[in-house]
Amino acid sequence: MTSWREMATRALAMDADERPPAEYGLSPELTADLRRLQALLPPAKIANAAHWRPVVTDALRVAREGWAAKAIGLGWSVHDLFGVGPRDDWEFSGLAVWLAGRSLVSLNADYALAGGDDTLCSTFIRGGMGHGTHPNIAPVLLWEFGR
Repeated sequence: MTSWREMATRALAMDADERPPAEYGLSPELTADLRRLQALLPPAKIANAAHWRPVVTDALRVAREGWAAKAIGLGWSVHDLFGVGPRDDWEFSGLAVWLAGRSLVSLNADYALAGGDDTLCSTFIRGGMGHGTHPNIAPVLLWEFGR
């Protein structure tokens, strides 16, 4: 059995982006799902397992920085934030999948703006191409993908 000291030492050794999200205004169920996501191994169905960890890091950062709570308050669904297409080709990308390491700089009811150190701002349009409803694609949540 792991002692609390060993667990604390491991937690302190993690990068800030790897630490479990606190609630940050999210429901206990969503917080629990994000904690579970953090511990999951890459799904077997994913074509390149190296792409999984950055998506998880982005999802946790969206929650940790308060963007998820703000988006939900503006009417975004959990799928808008943490959804992904059911196959490994990522035909649906929720915000966390789309971010690809960029940082959010603004968010409203319809879109989110993200930028990086060396990029111009990019726009995620909620409900837009690849981010909205499609008659043949029912997105799943990241913590359900490939399970």
